Amino acid sequence: MVVKLLFETGNVNLESRDKADDVTPLSWAARRGHLDVVFWLLRNTQVDPDSRCKLGQTPLSYAAQHGHEMVVMALLNNKDVDPDSRSIAGRTPLSYAAENGHEVVVKTLLTSSRVELNSKDSIYGQTPLWWAVWKGHEAIVRLLL
Repeated sequence: MVVKLLFETGNVNLESRDKADDVTPLSWAARRGHLDVVFWLLRNTQVDPDSRCKLGQTPLSYAAQHGHEMVVMALLNNKDVDPDSRSIAGRTPLSYAAENGHEVVVKTLLTSSRVELNSKDSIYGQTPLWWAVWKGHEAIVRLLL
């Protein structure tokens, strides 16, 4: 794994952030669905599993937004990850998954007792159900009712 090889050089900061979005390597791996990299990074004590980018999104919200079920599960199994974290717009991982039609991810998130089903974003008050209806994701609407 390239990330591990780079880390072994001793010149890599696992909490470095890109200049554009202030995103960490864990968020990038979660966004792209690189499960092996996510597992490796989560085992490293230097890595904040609930780090936020400049928009307030966490690795879990990126994984949920992009439909990476196994990454979502890995992150939910980490005690330091907030499954109901909110972006600066008040969006949650469940909200992103519902909007983008990721039914299995929605089901996975709903297994957590710490996920608020009817959370509202802070701009217009949309709920995960609203996003699913707006985008026409009928199966997700059924899950959220």
